[in-house]
Amino acid sequence: MTTTFDSFQDELNRLVATFERGFKDFTAPDYSEARLREDFLNPLFRALGWDMENKSGLVQSQREVEIEKVNTHDVRL
Repeated sequence: MTTTFDSFQDELNRLVATFERGFKDFTAPDYSEARLREDFLNPLFRALGWDMENKSGLVQSQREVEIEKVNTHDVRL
């Protein structure tokens, strides 16, 4: 799918509307960074034309998106 300004604007409007509808849940202390990424960041980057799922089949060093490693020292229980 080709990204256009209109398709980006439509997705951005959808994401904003979703956030407004769920504001209380999305701003709750237990709303995780992982959920934020899944609910908003990944769709935003897809709308910008980024290959989030590596559909191009590139090796890690050539991908547009690099998956972060979890630093166990940063994990809070």
